[in-house]
Amino acid sequence: MVNIEVCVGTACYLKGSYHIINRLDELTESNNIADKVNVSSIFCLNNCTNCVSVKFNDDLVSLSMDNIDEFFKTKVIPLAK
Repeated sequence: MVNIEVCVGTACYLKGSYHIINRLDELTESNNIADKVNVSSIFCLNNCTNCVSVKFNDDLVSLSMDNIDEFFKTKVIPLAK
């Protein structure tokens, strides 16, 4: 199971964390891997100066709407297949 936790603390919320969650949900559905990817929210990952903070299988990454598709294609899909 691939675990993706998106920060919904104030700074990340203002930077669009709910858009990131929605896009991750769309991508898991469209790639038919929703049963292998768990997208959830988490409150504050203490990485407030970067884009939306995301904990991805114990790694901390910063996502935006500009890089989320590439992240999903290169990092999530290979682990979920």
